[in-house]
Amino acid sequence: MVLYYLANSPDGSASLGDLAEQLAAWENGIPLAGVDSRLRKRTYNTLQQHHLPKLDDAGLVDFDRRQGRVLLAADPRQLELFLTLLPRTKVSWIVWFLSLGTLFWIVLLTNWLGVHILHVWVPGTANLLFGASFVVLLTAHVYILYRVLHPRKTLK
Repeated sequence: MVLYYLANSPDGSASLGDLAEQLAAWENGIPLAGVDSRLRKRTYNTLQQHHLPKLDDAGLVDFDRRQGRVLLAADPRQLELFLTLLPRTKVSWIVWFLSLGTLFWIVLLTNWLGVHILHVWVPGTANLLFGASFVVLLTAHVYILYRVLHPRKTLK
């Protein structure tokens, strides 16, 4: 949420107080005006003592504890994928690969046992279909990783 807030702020920075107030509203599902001092202080302390130092150590933000300012250090274009696409998809890549691989082995095992689930297909078609599925899945995975590691330059 810190990265999302900073990436969407006009200059990529925020005061710790403003950041804490907005995050408290998001975490509690209430409007910004509904954040009381208790919620704000709890979020402020957690950010100051735990989250912001870790994000600073990781090189994602520059946290100036004395001035109470947070500046986005990472390129917002590199964060775009993680801040928009990935939160919507709760399934990781490893789950996709394991699911497809498990389904492939179940089909092969049942065919070997004589229960021909895919009896309408020519033998070997299932192998071709699953192989092509792995290629498509792997290509999508590599493409998304490449976009994160090598974002396109945008004209201003």
